[in-house]
Amino acid sequence: MDDDEELMREINRQADRAEEMRPARIDRYALAVTLAGRFQQHSAEEIEKLLTGVWRERRLGWQATKPR
Repeated sequence: MDDDEELMREINRQADRAEEMRPARIDRYALAVTLAGRFQQHSAEEIEKLLTGVWRERRLGWQATKPR
C-alpha cells in the first residue's frame, strides 16, 4: 500500500470514530496537524482539505479552530 492510500485509510478511520461520537465535533485542523506529523510528505493544509471532503461526504461536523 502506498503512503497516499494509507493516509486516506487513516482519514476514514478517523471519520468512523467521528461518526460514533456524534454529535461531538472534532478540531479538524488539529487532526490535520497530527496526521501531517505522520504523513510528512503532505502539509497540514493538504490533509485538512482531504479531511473536509471526507467529513462533508459523511455529513460530520467539525469545529472551526484553524489559526488565522
